[in-house]
Amino acid sequence: MAAPAVIYSFSVVPRVSPTQLHKEWQPIMERISLETGISLQLKISPSIPKFESEFIKGEPDFAYMNPYHAVIAKQAQGYIPLFRDNKLLTGILLVRKD
Repeated sequence: MAAPAVIYSFSVVPRVSPTQLHKEWQPIMERISLETGISLQLKISPSIPKFESEFIKGEPDFAYMNPYHAVIAKQAQGYIPLFRDNKLLTGILLVRKD
């Protein structure tokens, strides 16, 4: 009897509705699985705070998130970034006047 296939969870920061996330991400999960043989199950959190609490606890095997979340995930659970955009990240740093 063959061993059951390992299925890895893949969580995405819920910046749009669950329906839209599923529409955008499910084809990506299927393509990765087809091309690599690695089974990924899309896990969509109902809110950003829930998404944050899940990755802080280390629940998803893989996650797509913004740079701020990536720093928190690294500190909390040791998540390692695997991919990044080729554009440099720019932002604004604010401090109090005093």
